[in-house]
Amino acid sequence: MTLKEEEELNIFIDKNLRSGRICISKSQYAALCFFIPKKDGSKCLVQDYRKINQYTVFFF
Repeated sequence: MTLKEEEELNIFIDKNLRSGRICISKSQYAALCFFIPKKDGSKCLVQDYRKINQYTVFFF
């Protein structure tokens, strides 16, 4: 992640913490996050849950 993207991520986190959309977690698990470009030139924050899914217990 570039320095500019890291700054954008910090702004995104601060804004969404204040609005209550996200909350601080004390989980031992974390997902990698990164930005992907949208067609309009803006960026979309996405999370890669593949590592976390390895530890998911399915009850089927």
